[in-house]
Amino acid sequence: MEEQALGNSRSPERGDASQGSELESLLVDLYLKFKLRYYQKVLKRFQDRKSSLSADEAYSAEAIYALGKPTVSEFANFMQISPQSAAYKVGNLVKKGYVTKSRGEEDKREFRLEVTDRFMKYYVISSRYVFDVAGRIKESFNQKEVDRFTEMLRRIVDDLTDEISNPLPDVGVIKELSDENGEVYPGTPTTPQEG
Repeated sequence: MEEQALGNSRSPERGDASQGSELESLLVDLYLKFKLRYYQKVLKRFQDRKSSLSADEAYSAEAIYALGKPTVSEFANFMQISPQSAAYKVGNLVKKGYVTKSRGEEDKREFRLEVTDRFMKYYVISSRYVFDVAGRIKESFNQKEVDRFTEMLRRIVDDLTDEISNPLPDVGVIKELSDENGEVYPGTPTTPQEG
């Protein structure tokens, strides 16, 4: 089971140059699996709604959420798009009820963006898969291995991915949300298993 989860049983020494291409390949594979699962679940749900979001709008709302109440300008800079394009995207998200704009507390001339509960009910789907995988990791490895992996991820997030320095949302908030059917997501004993 351990070999399946890791991809192989080889444990190269730190700094082994031959590991580079395999490490990069595995990181890309992991990233794609998480993103594809997210788009598979979230976009299907958005498609079935009157105020459905396009893939671009879903991505924009996700970025607004991850940026933690950005201004339109901060959102535009992060997305590397023009202020006009950002304002258009934000306007559509506000009209559809997935984002709100509110005056800044310090500077009343600027507006802060925030996703609504409506968006969060859909977004939580992507986090559910993260919790499912985390549960599988805890089942497949002993506590010492899980602790070591957790420490490695913490260093990657804190020290090695500083290109995006904005604080990401607290996963505890996501854990407490529930979807429209009353299913609690994710990681609680009442979480239903996906088929």
